[in-house]
Amino acid sequence: MSDHSELDLMLRGYGLTTAKILYHFPDHPHLLQSYIWQDYDIAPKFPVLIRFIEFWKTKLDGPLHSVTYMH
Repeated sequence: MSDHSELDLMLRGYGLTTAKILYHFPDHPHLLQSYIWQDYDIAPKFPVLIRFIEFWKTKLDGPLHSVTYMH
């Protein structure tokens, strides 16, 4: 999204989306850590957030516990 201005994104229907991601530590699965993600995305399908979650699932070691988002 960095190749578009914020105004351009808003005019195209995008809004700032924030997600709180809780994930399990790979070495200590009983412990949870939080990660805050923020980007411009478009409701109701949230393709940017979904792509990030898919990236997380395939490339990162910490299994997801939950994702809470605000748009």
